Amino acid sequence: MKLSLAIITGNVGAAMMNRFLDNFAHWVDEVIVIRAIGNQPPDDSLDAAHSRGCIVGEYFNKPECDWPHVDDFSAARNLAWSKATGDWCIWADTDDVIAPNAAQALRDTLERKGDKFDMLITPYCVPDVGLQDNPRERVVRRGISHWTQPVHECLEPIDPAMKWRTAHCWEARIVHDPGPRPPAGRNGRNLRILESLKD
Repeated sequence: MKLSLAIITGNVGAAMMNRFLDNFAHWVDEVIVIRAIGNQPPDDSLDAAHSRGCIVGEYFNKPECDWPHVDDFSAARNLAWSKATGDWCIWADTDDVIAPNAAQALRDTLERKGDKFDMLITPYCVPDVGLQDNPRERVVRRGISHWTQPVHECLEPIDPAMKWRTAHCWEARIVHDPGPRPPAGRNGRNLRILESLKD
């Protein structure tokens, strides 16, 4: 069984990228990192990922979206997933962390029961907004799903007639932990993306 971790990143810096990879890379078989930064000059995030053996690439906004942020999170995530070669695709954000025992629980669940489901749901904790153990789609069999919605993106089957076979791994808790970074201005960014959909 091969696990592909496919993520997108902004300009998070080498220190944050290395923290993320220290948490996640050792228990998956490949890591794909796609930079999605709009018109910003790039920092050293992608260089750090490349130096750690990750498959790297870049998502570019549509020409009419000359913004200092990504224009479509689902499109960027779909690019990352298109480069995966594993049996399963996993997503996370660069400011997420997972404990070693949680990572092992996730992998063990896939190895023991992976023939019985298509999607594995795990708890996602976002303490800064008060979310504890929020169930999120986390791992999906490769080739059957794609990301939709440019903001607050969700996984959906490629075949609309398909019904997910889901399972839960409550031990595999992932925690959103941005550390001491300044706020990213998400509300203004998300509003701009949503308003652009009206055109």
